[in-house]
Amino acid sequence: MVIDGTALTLTDGRRTKDFGAIGATNRGARGLKVINAYALAANGTPIGLLGQKWWKRRAHRKRTDCQRRTVDDKETRYWLSAIRESANSLSENSCRVWFQIDREGDRYATLRTLYESGQWFTVRSTYGHRYLVGRRRTIRLRHAVAESKVRGSFQLEIPSKFNRPGRHAKMVFEQRLLFWTCKNAQLVTDSSFP
Repeated sequence: MVIDGTALTLTDGRRTKDFGAIGATNRGARGLKVINAYALAANGTPIGLLGQKWWKRRAHRKRTDCQRRTVDDKETRYWLSAIRESANSLSENSCRVWFQIDREGDRYATLRTLYESGQWFTVRSTYGHRYLVGRRRTIRLRHAVAESKVRGSFQLEIPSKFNRPGRHAKMVFEQRLLFWTCKNAQLVTDSSFP
């Protein structure tokens, strides 16, 4: 199950349509935000769209109150809804779900919801400041994974696009079971996740 977000930029030069802000608000782009929950079979065959959340974003300056706002006041609520709905839909059919989420979903509430779903999940880490504690020494999450055994690799051809030249990328897979603690600022609690 791939859950990912994107933005649709829509023409609204006169600002008469009921669209919201997209991207950097100082650039004035208008459109809609969307999160898709897209199911794939184990062999990669597309099954279909299991969920989709649309919304318009209010234009505002970059917020500094993220730690004080509840999840219901953040766009994170759309991620949580997509996770819960798709997990419930597939578990009713006795399917094991393996969520794949890019770094936009690397947030406490998302990780907690994934963990509580009882399903498998992989979330691409956003933060270089995620640390593992309780070890001989404190270590960044990415460094702990880098210490693990390489499970596989392959070459990926990346075509040229816009101003970027084409290139070859080496994709490396590393795996390690780790436990870390997430702090929830609203609840003033710590949670341990595998």
